[in-house]
Amino acid sequence: MNMHTILRLNNITAGYGDKVIFKDINLEISDRSCLGVVGPNGGGKTTLLSIMLGINKPLKGDVEYFRGGEKVKSLDIGYLPQQNIIDRQFPISVKELVVSGLTTLSPPFIGSRIEKGQDVDILLSVLELDNVADIHIGALSGGQMQRALFARAMVSNPELLILDEPDTYMAPDFKAMMPSLIKEINKTCAVVMVSHNFEEISRLCDLIIEVDRKIIYI
Repeated sequence: MNMHTILRLNNITAGYGDKVIFKDINLEISDRSCLGVVGPNGGGKTTLLSIMLGINKPLKGDVEYFRGGEKVKSLDIGYLPQQNIIDRQFPISVKELVVSGLTTLSPPFIGSRIEKGQDVDILLSVLELDNVADIHIGALSGGQMQRALFARAMVSNPELLILDEPDTYMAPDFKAMMPSLIKEINKTCAVVMVSHNFEEISRLCDLIIEVDRKIIYI
């Protein structure tokens, strides 16, 4: 099976103000690949993800995106952050939260995602959220909220799915389902996954890197 590069980091130096987190990073991600990311807290894992996402700009170097071997300005990227920053008091249902993943406002994400979106009801069912689809997000448990955010990341059928500690807060029974779910997703979508569970990502991912002020290929 031929695989094409969809994201390339070229000589990236990143940091905040005068503080350099890492420097001269080079990395390529291919379609349908699975990249596992490990490393100590403060080593630069979240910074690396933010550079991939285009949330933060590198101090030096550039990020390139590709589709079908051709360079493009942006990719359709789904993102599940480690920490939920959504105000649980916001008047929105679970289904509305998931559907919000079909609309994005800033690069590198594509704005016209609704046409290629998954059937929301099917996604809610797969993630065992169909029975709470119409309730207010403030009524969700931590694990249910994490699954709702996972659904929001997946609803647009992204080309790249970035997961930062995806099983955080999830109940043991659903956590056990995550590896098979990610394997299924990875058949059509590249995955980047940060995890402290080295055994799990070694089973799922074809490449693992340690980020600790630099990249070490494991």
